[in-house]
Amino acid sequence: MITEDDARFLHELILELRPPVAIELGVASGCSSAVILEAMRQCRGPGTRNVELGTWLHAFDITERCYFDRSRLTGAAVAELTPWNAPHFRFAVGDALLARERLSGLNAPFAFIDANHLHPWATADLLGLLPAMAPASWVALHDIRLPFVPGRTDSRGHGARHLFETWPGEKRQGGTDDNIGAIRLPENLDDVNAIVQASLRRPWEVTLPAPVCSALGIAPRPLGLVPKPDALRTLAKAAARQRPLYVCGSGQAGRALADELRRCDLKVTGFVDRDPAKRGEIIDGLRVECRSHLSLAGDPKPFMVVAGMFATEIDAELAATGWRRGKDFVVVW
Repeated sequence: MITEDDARFLHELILELRPPVAIELGVASGCSSAVILEAMRQCRGPGTRNVELGTWLHAFDITERCYFDRSRLTGAAVAELTPWNAPHFRFAVGDALLARERLSGLNAPFAFIDANHLHPWATADLLGLLPAMAPASWVALHDIRLPFVPGRTDSRGHGARHLFETWPGEKRQGGTDDNIGAIRLPENLDDVNAIVQASLRRPWEVTLPAPVCSALGIAPRPLGLVPKPDALRTLAKAAARQRPLYVCGSGQAGRALADELRRCDLKVTGFVDRDPAKRGEIIDGLRVECRSHLSLAGDPKPFMVVAGMFATEIDAELAATGWRRGKDFVVVW
């Protein structure tokens, strides 16, 4: 969903940039497409309706019908809400690789990425669009705070967030709960490949298809997050080797996870927390230890299980300090 405040962010950005042509990845209903097109029409002056020929917005989505309302075609909102802009809207079923193939050399000054939110898809989408983008162009990213949306139960969806947070150049943020942002590409687009390595190093939530990795020059990485059934099997093996099991985080997510593990007949030794002040607290009958005090040099070695909205950050911290994914800790979704 794109909210009214998100739409305003897009609208104002386009009025500022005045792009003659734009690209969109991830269309769904087409409400965001309608917002983009109407802002582009306003840039062309009052009364502009079907006067200028040609495509203003090239849009791509992997499904022909809107994913949440199969009775409508993807992008149908453009014709329903702004029929005067429909002649300037070109939609194609496909992904960033199709956009790369069809639009190379377009020199677009603006793009909007709102497609697959599982990391690292947003980064891959950006790399896919590079041949179609202009130097110093702007790319808007939706759902840069998706995992933190109130009431959302899935802690995944960090793709846009990781790309936005690791971007070192000019960027801006706004919309509802600061959930939409935009990054400015460098003058030399060849620099982007090096820049996005910081995003790609963050734990992946999904594997990229081999053709995508090959086409975009992305080195495949193992998944950082593990489905719960697979994680439980890994934890059972660790418990069978007498490794003490610790749940990382003593908040609501950690406590719920500890309860679930105990219901699965897995003995939980305690909680670990990065805050040393919490060391020694007893929560739900389990002692809290400081994460920095746990050592892989111990005998037996501890094993950690991680869940919750900050799981990807904890994953990165553990991996950076010598803990091995799947061998010494597991991140559950």
